[in-house]
Amino acid sequence: QDVWSDVWAQRKRDLGRTAAMEWLRDCRAVYAELVALLAPAGGYEAPALTSTQVRDIAATHAEGGEQS
Repeated sequence: QDVWSDVWAQRKRDLGRTAAMEWLRDCRAVYAELVALLAPAGGYEAPALTSTQVRDIAATHAEGGEQS
């Protein structure tokens, strides 16, 4: 029974990580569309996210929290 619990816990972590990465891809796609719409109008330049920021956002989402 303990082995099953360990396997299930790992599976839930993997599912959370996958969901977070899919959510992040969706957000980046929407962000890119917004930048494309705004850039011609006002010369908007999107700030680049560091890999640490991307990882933090994904981790926060995987834990069920919200990034401020």
